[in-house]
Amino acid sequence: MSGRNQTGQSGSFYEDFECDSLLRLSDISINDWMRNLGEVELFEVDLQHLVLNYLTINGLAEAAEEFVKEARIEPQMPLHCIDCRAKIREAILSGRTDEAIRQIGFIDPNLLSADAEVTFLLHKQQLLKLIETGELGDAIDFAQRHLAPCVKECPHLLPHLEEAMALLAFSDLSCPEAQRLIGGMEQREETARRIDEAILDLYRIEQGKDSLT
Repeated sequence: MSGRNQTGQSGSFYEDFECDSLLRLSDISINDWMRNLGEVELFEVDLQHLVLNYLTINGLAEAAEEFVKEARIEPQMPLHCIDCRAKIREAILSGRTDEAIRQIGFIDPNLLSADAEVTFLLHKQQLLKLIETGELGDAIDFAQRHLAPCVKECPHLLPHLEEAMALLAFSDLSCPEAQRLIGGMEQREETARRIDEAILDLYRIEQGKDSLT
């Protein structure tokens, strides 16, 4: 997606923090943070937003809520969206795409209609599930109704749709080539990452290498 910074790979939620001050975040209280920030008054607002940005990106909803109250600042992203992002990721990774779409609607009902690539990735997961469960007629109809419009808007997605539809020709989806096309957890991870990037972009949250996904 154009204009988007690269986020970390799966598991980056648990990676070491880049900044020494953030490294100590889990070991000190919010009050300690506020006292420390008071000592550098010139940069206080910037530092407050730096901390809040980190908490937001990494899905630390409770810590973000407490910090917002103590610092008396407005969050860039509504705090309930932090929890929604975690639920979206969990739903995608567990194959519950319908639930992921429902949670995305809580954040912004127009997010999917505004981003054809993200919509394609979600619907492709639904298509793969239909194919894996043997609902081939429904899979063809679903692809025509939901994925074809995305490809029309973004023609470079066509090869990805063709790969998914090629699965219809396999009598045994457990064979190595079919499994490569299905993609498995790696493809779900990529979908979750792209969805999270779109949500962070929506609220203009600056993304570094540490992120929920």
